[in-house]
Amino acid sequence: MRAARFQRDDRFRRPSELAGRFDVSRLDGHFVLGRSLPVEPESWRRREVDGWILLHDRSLPALDLVDSEGAVIGWVLGHLLDLDASTLVTQAVRAPAVADRSGLEDWLYGHGGRFVAVVLRPTPSLYPDAAASLPVFVDPRLEAASSSPFLLASPDEGVPDSDLVDALDVFRTGSWFPLGATPHARATRLLPNHMVDLVSWRQSRRWPTTPLEPDEPSASVERIAATIERTMAAAASSPTPNVGFTAGGDSRTFLACSRTFLDRLRFFTVAFPDELGKTDLRTAPRLAQNLDLEYRVLPWRTADDVDVELFMYRTGCAVGELRGRIAGPSYEQLAGTGPYVSGVGAEMARGIGWRGSDRRGMRLGPDDILARFGFAPHPELLSRAEAWLSELPGLDALDALTLFHFEMRFGCWGGSLTTAYPDAYTFTLYPYGHRAIIDGVLRLPTVYRASGRMRDDLIATRWPELSAFGVNRRPPRVRMFGGLRRGVHLTRHGLSLGAGRARSHVDHDDQGHTDRHA
Repeated sequence: MRAARFQRDDRFRRPSELAGRFDVSRLDGHFVLGRSLPVEPESWRRREVDGWILLHDRSLPALDLVDSEGAVIGWVLGHLLDLDASTLVTQAVRAPAVADRSGLEDWLYGHGGRFVAVVLRPTPSLYPDAAASLPVFVDPRLEAASSSPFLLASPDEGVPDSDLVDALDVFRTGSWFPLGATPHARATRLLPNHMVDLVSWRQSRRWPTTPLEPDEPSASVERIAATIERTMAAAASSPTPNVGFTAGGDSRTFLACSRTFLDRLRFFTVAFPDELGKTDLRTAPRLAQNLDLEYRVLPWRTADDVDVELFMYRTGCAVGELRGRIAGPSYEQLAGTGPYVSGVGAEMARGIGWRGSDRRGMRLGPDDILARFGFAPHPELLSRAEAWLSELPGLDALDALTLFHFEMRFGCWGGSLTTAYPDAYTFTLYPYGHRAIIDGVLRLPTVYRASGRMRDDLIATRWPELSAFGVNRRPPRVRMFGGLRRGVHLTRHGLSLGAGRARSHVDHDDQGHTDRHA
């Protein structure tokens, strides 16, 4: 089995160049919202309320949002999971009669799933799901919002490249745009825990509003486990969800939290022809057989240059993802099945970005937070990091690092990846991307988070016998050479983990993408 070819195509490096290779008909599962739109794909559905126009691809559901009298006051785009009823919502959504935005938000974020809520009355506003896993790009000058920057420019105008396009160089490095930055010069990305006022077109933080007091670890772990369990149960109401299955311990969390309805899930492993892939294939099939899971290995299918270009186009050129960009043909073997369930976010309870010398009460500056997550101190990123820190409601620095990882990992990296493979599955679900889970993680004592125990304790509450199965059992040759090769790979692609970090963590999620952070 030959090694995976991590493509570094030098033929194009800028979104404005890539835009000429495809047209918006290839943006399956996308939407655009505004009063006047620069592009209107012919086959898309059109909806209008109060002068607002919503266009969406037919594969992306759009449910009417109605008030207590049944009047349409907006829409919910995407896939909304009702955790109380354990079901995917498929009918018009009735908003509760609440006096302010906070009440509406409490109701909205009690749901799981991948969605965007457009609320046009009484005050036009737009809310992402808790993880912002259905991406939103906002162009205030155009007064429009979309899931792709390519829908925020007319074909004649083209996408205006931002200064960060060359600085981040996602085409060759595999990097991504953090802190709401985008490759579109006029557009910003909507971050998790934020909303957009559709009158001023300004983005503002809505949660957390105060520092969160620590709770007993057992209480937080139970709350997190119960939320994952309820999310998985709701997802299982749709046609056969596909759950990514690797050699890592995070796959066991989904197993444990789905123990009572495993017969409604299908598990799979992609046979990536690299060290991580070989590790997965050593462990995952044996575990699936021992537990009598419905399971299959997806044989590796080699991607060509057009596949890579299409990945970049569909993700808005916002994320490079060296491993994921070559996986499209392999994932397409899932075509015709249900949603895909990914373990993205499981690592947020492990003190990511922390250093051994860190203490509560320390000061965290914009240059520091960028360095901890491997981003260069570009002036625009420094300005965005300073603004991000300034709007935090008195959070301790360690909690701020955890929140930063959550919002950047989900909203800026994972959100774009949900648009990458529309031919493979109906939608991507991140069960960890729920308000109750990040709230529970932030309430875990810092010493507990630093220990990395949450995963094991969570599994013990639902299926303790799973701890008997080995985690990440790498083949001997991988154990010997994997660390060296990984270091060479990161250096070659300009992905520095930074110096002076107490702990580094290189893991991969169940979607097969590599997660590099410290």
